[in-house]
Amino acid sequence: MDLNHAETDELIRQLVAKVDVVVENFGPGVMQRRRWDFDSLIEINPKLVMASVSAFGRTGPLAHKTGFDWIAQAFAGIMHMTDPKDGPPHPDSVVRRADKAVSVRDGGVRNGEHRDPCWLPCQLALAP
Repeated sequence: MDLNHAETDELIRQLVAKVDVVVENFGPGVMQRRRWDFDSLIEINPKLVMASVSAFGRTGPLAHKTGFDWIAQAFAGIMHMTDPKDGPPHPDSVVRRADKAVSVRDGGVRNGEHRDPCWLPCQLALAP
């Protein structure tokens, strides 16, 4: 979808009414500016589960930085620790395991819930 087309907003809202989960990885403030933040979307679908994934979190000193899993892995040094000997840096799936562990610890995901997993603390917590 081209987010710059006027029809996109209406299409997003129609999809939200029918889906169970929304996962987004936009930089800080993008979802709010477009009125696609959790508070706006939950009005459309009260059972919606939403995950706002970020490399550095939505608050704190690095919140202004955008990134994704591999950026956080590189920043935390995980790629260096998991790379083949004498090979290039290699990404790991450690964050996906951490998110699953948090979900299990918290009793699973519930309808009408917003999760805000941040890759970097997960990486640092699980580093060997």
